[in-house]
Amino acid sequence: MISTVGNRIVLGIPLGVGKPNPFVNALYRRVKENPALHLKLFTALSLSKPKGKSDLEERFLGPFVERVFGVSDLTRRQACRHLPPTSSYEFFMRTGEYLNNGGAQQHYVYSNYTHVARDMLLNGINVLAQAVACEGSGDSMRLSLSSNPDVMLDLIDLANTQPEGHIMVIGVINRKMPFMPNGAEVGPEVFDFIVDDPAGTHDVFAPPNMKVTLADYALGLYASSVVKDGGTLQIGIGALGDAIAQALILRDRSNDDYRRIMGGLLPAVPSKLTELAPFAQGLYGCSEMFVNGFLQLIEAGIIRREVFPHAGLQRLVNAGKIGMHVDAGTLAALREAQLISGKLTAAEVAMLKRFGIFKPDVEWEDGQLVLGGLRFATDLDDAATFEAIAQHCLGEKLTGGFIMHGGFFVGPRSFYERLRTMPRERLAKINMTRIGFINQLYGQEEIARLQRRDARFMNTTMMVTLLGAAVSDSLASGQLVSGVGGQYNFVAMAHELAGARVVLMLRATRTRHDKTESNIVWNYAHTTIPRLCAHRHHRIRDPARAERPR
Repeated sequence: MISTVGNRIVLGIPLGVGKPNPFVNALYRRVKENPALHLKLFTALSLSKPKGKSDLEERFLGPFVERVFGVSDLTRRQACRHLPPTSSYEFFMRTGEYLNNGGAQQHYVYSNYTHVARDMLLNGINVLAQAVACEGSGDSMRLSLSSNPDVMLDLIDLANTQPEGHIMVIGVINRKMPFMPNGAEVGPEVFDFIVDDPAGTHDVFAPPNMKVTLADYALGLYASSVVKDGGTLQIGIGALGDAIAQALILRDRSNDDYRRIMGGLLPAVPSKLTELAPFAQGLYGCSEMFVNGFLQLIEAGIIRREVFPHAGLQRLVNAGKIGMHVDAGTLAALREAQLISGKLTAAEVAMLKRFGIFKPDVEWEDGQLVLGGLRFATDLDDAATFEAIAQHCLGEKLTGGFIMHGGFFVGPRSFYERLRTMPRERLAKINMTRIGFINQLYGQEEIARLQRRDARFMNTTMMVTLLGAAVSDSLASGQLVSGVGGQYNFVAMAHELAGARVVLMLRATRTRHDKTESNIVWNYAHTTIPRLCAHRHHRIRDPARAERPR
C-alpha cells in the first residue's frame, strides 16, 4: 500500500464493527516508527473495551471484559492523544467520551451520515480499508461487506466520478464477521488487495445489553403506541431501542395487558396517532442501525412486511391488487398495470422469475416459453395461452422481497451468533446496504416512497426547548457529545413522506453530581434540529419523571 500511494496516507475506515483493527494497528506502528510517513485517518464510532481507572479496577474488570468483549482494540485510538493533531478525524463519537479531548473536539468532521463519503473524498482520501466476511476459498470464495456496506459503496461510486485519481480499496477478511447477502455481497474485483492473514480474524465488538430502566420502558411504551400496522420502523441502539422492541412485542403477543398498561399512561382522549392493535400486516424495518431490538422483532414475527425493489410490483402490493401468494390474478394484475406486455419478452420473463411469479426453470427461447418438454406461446392476451401459462409456469409465492434494510449493525455476542446461524431463507430477507439509500429519498424517490409507508423514525435527543427545537449532539459550550448521525435525515424524510413521523425521545430530567436538572428548557445556545423542522414531531418524554421546567 505504502509503495503505491506514497508517504502521505489518507485512510478511511468505516464506523463501528467494520474496522479492520489489526491492519490499522500494523499501519500505525509502521508510521510511528518512520517519521517520513504521515497518516490521516477518517472514521467514526471507534469501539473499545472498557478499562479500569486503577490497577485494582483493571484486575477486577479484566476477566469480565475478555469474556464479554474479546475484541482486538484499535491501537491508534488509545494513542490518539499523542498523535499529531491532524492525524485523526471522526464524524461521530461515542457519547460523551471526547468531551475533554481538545484534539478530538477540534478535528471533528461535522457531517450528516449521508454526506460522509462525500466529505471523505473532499479530504483527499486515498486508501479505504474494511473488515469483510468470507465464505469458501479459492475460486469459490464469496465476500461480504457484512456490517458496513454503508460508506464503502457510496464512496466507490463517488470516486469513480472523480478525475483526481484512484482510491486503493483493501478488504481484510475477518472470518468471525457474519456473512450478509444481497447488497453487502461484493466480488473480489472491488478490492485492490484482499488480506487473508489469520491475524485479521478476531471477535466482533460485542457490547452487552444495557439495563432498561423504568423511564426507558415508559418511553418505549409511548413510542410503541404511534407505530402503525403495515408501516415502517427505524430505531437506534441502546436501552431505548430495546424498550421499544419489547413494547411492540407486548402489544402484539399480549394485547390485553398492553392495552391495560397504556390505559394508565395515555390521556383519556388519545392522539390521532395512537395505535394499540396487534400487527395483522406486520412492519418493515428500514434503519441505518440494525440492532438487537430489530432481530428480536424479526424473530417475534413483527418485522415481516416485505418490500420489493421494483416500483410497479410494490405499487400493486401496496394497493392490495396482488398478495404474497402467486396465482392467475397476479399475472392478470401485472398485465393490467402494463408491467408486462401482451407478448412476454426475455427481460419480462427474467423479472417474473426473479420475484417468484414464474418458476425458476421457465426459460424464454425464440419468442416462446420453455418448461421441461413443454413449450408455450407468450401472448398473454390470448385466453387459452394465458390459461396454459397460469397452469404450468406460475410459482407459489413472491420472492426477492426484504423485511429489513440496514446500514450497519452492532450488538451483543448472541446477536452475531444468531446472524451466523440464521436459516438462509430468512437471512435473504435482510439487506445490508448503502446509507445513501436508507437515510434519504434522493435518487430513489419513487421506490422509497412506495416502500416506506407510514414510517416512524425513532431517535433520541438530549434536550428540547419549549419552542420545539431539539439538542442532540453538542453543548452550549460548543463541545461535541456525539454527532448528528442520521437525525437530520430522519426529520427531512418525515416531512417528505406521506403519513410519516419522527419520534424524538428524551428523559425528562438528568442527574449529575447529585443535582437533578430538567432536559426541557426554554432556550438553548445550540440546537441540532431547529423548531422550523420540528413542528411535525411527536415528542415523547418520561411521564414518571416529568417536572415543570423551572
